[in-house]
Amino acid sequence: MRNSISEYERLSVTLRFLTTDRSYEDHKFSSVISPQALGKIIPETFKALYQVLRRDYLKFPTIGEEWNEIAKMYEER
Repeated sequence: MRNSISEYERLSVTLRFLTTDRSYEDHKFSSVISPQALGKIIPETFKALYQVLRRDYLKFPTIGEEWNEIAKMYEER
């Protein structure tokens, strides 16, 4: 019988995936989770993170002026 993958492991591998430019295949070595399972876990966890954080931390511009302000910030860099 297989052990379930804990919430901690799901979050850990998702954050690791988001902060690196590595494939599911590469992450199987550091997480000991199959690429097939990672292909389900990472999108599920990302969706959950987005649902929780979107209102306070992941606000998308809704009007043209907000988009212009963001573009200006990138131009100044």
